[in-house]
Amino acid sequence: MTDENDADLSVRVTMADSHPGRCSKSIRRSGGVCRLRVWAVGLATALVCGWISDGVAQRAIDKQDRDIHSIRADGTLRVAITRFDLPAFHYRRIDKSTVGPEIDLAKQIANALQVNMVLVDDPPSFDAVVEGVADGRADIGISKLSQTYYRLMIVRFSQPYLTLRHGLLFDRAKVAQSAAGRPP
Repeated sequence: MTDENDADLSVRVTMADSHPGRCSKSIRRSGGVCRLRVWAVGLATALVCGWISDGVAQRAIDKQDRDIHSIRADGTLRVAITRFDLPAFHYRRIDKSTVGPEIDLAKQIANALQVNMVLVDDPPSFDAVVEGVADGRADIGISKLSQTYYRLMIVRFSQPYLTLRHGLLFDRAKVAQSAAGRPP
């Protein structure tokens, strides 16, 4: 892990887009309207394609953006995690406290911002963690989250803090036996 005072954390967390002055490199900024236009086109595309439900879209429209300044002014960083345990990432102890590397990481982010951390630990799924960030119930989400088209339409992702690679396991002896001398 990094030093406690190091504010430059490489973490995959989701955070609703709260940078109105920043546009994609491929899009020219015109009078500060870039974010709204891109967001509206993306939202419309997602609705037409059925990627997000009307309820999520309406909550995203209604929510109040919280940026770093408002988080610091409020003094609280709301961190969404799944309500079920992910033992290598976060889990609940018998005393009901939540611990694990992701919780430590969230605490480091809160410490870097000089605010308190509050867990929003009721989301029943990974998508619900992302939706909690999108609709403003949480400031960031951290729960072994992967990028999907659905999620990319409603939140921004940081750089990954962990990259998992999927693999396939097989019994080499059985494959060689079934090949009967032919290349497998």
